[in-house]
Amino acid sequence: MKILFLLFTFCCGFAQAQLFDLSGQLVYDFSAEALQQKQFSVATIPNGTYIVQVKTKTSSFNLKLLVDH
Repeated sequence: MKILFLLFTFCCGFAQAQLFDLSGQLVYDFSAEALQQKQFSVATIPNGTYIVQVKTKTSSFNLKLLVDH
């Protein structure tokens, strides 16, 4: 099974992560507390390129995710 792991290493607070396809459609949405690990299976997501957008109280960043089964 193909699983994406995200480890939130910020010191305190709350983070939101969203997975978007390249058309901008939201595919997956979740949140986490500081120092928490989240995982989800990409087995049901079609092949393609996705953007993982992570936002905390003080910052935000994007990651590119390539899914190729």
